[in-house]
Amino acid sequence: MLKTVVIHWLDLGMAWKLAVLAVLLVTHAVAALPGPPQCSAATLNKVAFGVGSSATQIGGAAAGGRSPSVWDKFAAESGKIQDGSSPATATDFYNKYKQDIQLMKTLGVKNFRMSLSWSRLIPRGLKGSAVSEDGVRFYNNVITELKKNGIEPAITLYHWDLPQVLQDKYQGFMDRQFVDDFVYYAKVAFEKFGGRVRKWTTFNEPWVICNNQYGSGDFAPGIAFGDSGKYKCGHNLLLAHAYAVKLYRGSFQGKKGGKIGMALWSEWSEPFTSSEGDKRAAQNKMTIDFGWFADPIHFGDYPQQVKDRQSPPTFTDYEKSILKKSYDYMGLTIYTAKYAKEVPGNPYGWWVSTTDVNGKAVGEQAESYWLYNVPWSINKMLNYMRDRYNNPYIWVLENGISEKGEVSRQGNAALQDSLRVDYFKGYIEEACKAINNGVRLTHYFAWSLTDNWEWREGFTTRFGIVRIDFDKPGLPRRIKDSAKWLSQYIFKVSHAKRV
Repeated sequence: MLKTVVIHWLDLGMAWKLAVLAVLLVTHAVAALPGPPQCSAATLNKVAFGVGSSATQIGGAAAGGRSPSVWDKFAAESGKIQDGSSPATATDFYNKYKQDIQLMKTLGVKNFRMSLSWSRLIPRGLKGSAVSEDGVRFYNNVITELKKNGIEPAITLYHWDLPQVLQDKYQGFMDRQFVDDFVYYAKVAFEKFGGRVRKWTTFNEPWVICNNQYGSGDFAPGIAFGDSGKYKCGHNLLLAHAYAVKLYRGSFQGKKGGKIGMALWSEWSEPFTSSEGDKRAAQNKMTIDFGWFADPIHFGDYPQQVKDRQSPPTFTDYEKSILKKSYDYMGLTIYTAKYAKEVPGNPYGWWVSTTDVNGKAVGEQAESYWLYNVPWSINKMLNYMRDRYNNPYIWVLENGISEKGEVSRQGNAALQDSLRVDYFKGYIEEACKAINNGVRLTHYFAWSLTDNWEWREGFTTRFGIVRIDFDKPGLPRRIKDSAKWLSQYIFKVSHAKRV
């Protein structure tokens, strides 16, 4: 059945007109799929649902006076990116943002998570350096277009894309100067956009930043500083977060009543068996991996196990005071779960398993080697946060899955993402159970709106609910079954835009 919707029809090419018509038609296949039974309309309307993105993955690097980020240099090095691609164009959101926003509106999306590119807004990166008027204009145009179409922007300040000039000058997160430069960048963003943006995230997945970007060096900038480096990175990141939150609360929050937090990476850890050793191992992983950043922003300091195991830098009493409760919501990225087994003789250790005691996989595996479809993981994670951190407001800022072989699918088969439909149905169902159990989940962002440039995997892995044909001129967008399912059962049912 066609539903009437106001769009800028004349502005769209034929491919986009066909895409819009496709999503307006509720096909027999998608209509036959059930919605999440635990998710009543009343429960769904407690949550502001949306879709997510990040600047490097969609925005394109080569437009609008943007200086290089660490990923631009990293991608230019031979062998670093699986398919040899770069983020130079990505999904070309820089030029296609109006079309993508129309697509979101058609799907019923009311909240859009996006990140700013630090090097687009402040090309030299440093405290006190010039702000790019082109950068400000671009982001203001995007915000205006979102607002005009009834979509609330949720802005992340840092999503893994440090300006390369700061890496060159003082090794980025390795130096205390990073804190001052980040707070200056945050201040510029709050000043330029805070009048219309009320949803803010300081850092996306600090565990990934410090473990993968500065610990192992697997991600850009690709320098392995080891355990000491990753904890130094984490220390400076936490201080930058705390001072940015302090600035926002003191100078900007009261004017518009916005909210600010951090996007904490998580992977639920389930005991391999019911033995005390395996239970301890599972808790070790939660405390040391998740608590590394969650505990300081809630309690004001690292978990004792982190101190005992790695001896990270210490916070002063004042630093502890501004870290404590330095969030209005506790942000969460949650994709999957693994089993944890004890390490004999190591009371702080754990071994990870993707199969149970009977050899059965924890869930169906995605294209991404680390990702399995484990719906109960989000329920357990949300309840864990409720119990450990005094029932905070929680925003799920990323949740999604890649599908094996999706990149090579052709024709209509490329739009039939049944695993992704099952994934969203299962995870949202479990999230509703958690809400009904008292968890204060108020925002949920599906990852991601479109297929993106997926970091080291380039264009070989897809997470989008909208397909982009990267090998075709104009990068045409096509609606997948998962987008239709989310539109019918979630986006057009929940009308929440909570802050």
